[in-house]
Amino acid sequence: MRVFVVERYLPATGAHDLVPIAERDRRAAASMAGTGVAVRHLTCIHVPSDEFCYSLFAAASAEDVRRAHERAGIGFDRIVEAIQVTSTEGGTGR
Repeated sequence: MRVFVVERYLPATGAHDLVPIAERDRRAAASMAGTGVAVRHLTCIHVPSDEFCYSLFAAASAEDVRRAHERAGIGFDRIVEAIQVTSTEGGTGR
């Protein structure tokens, strides 16, 4: 699976407002299972100073992520492929 970022405008808000957004993203992704398409919601990040919300999804294609959002009626500005690297403890010691 590849990683995709869904970008959408979200006016400045508190962290408590992100919980329902992340849950809606998760349900949209899960709804694709019934169609035989695997889409998984990974995380949601809000940047209040830029008024943007970034949600990460794992899927085979951007089209699958787009279809999940359209089926759930969730608007977005764009969907782009991303590269996700998880840091490791200790690093290389340099």
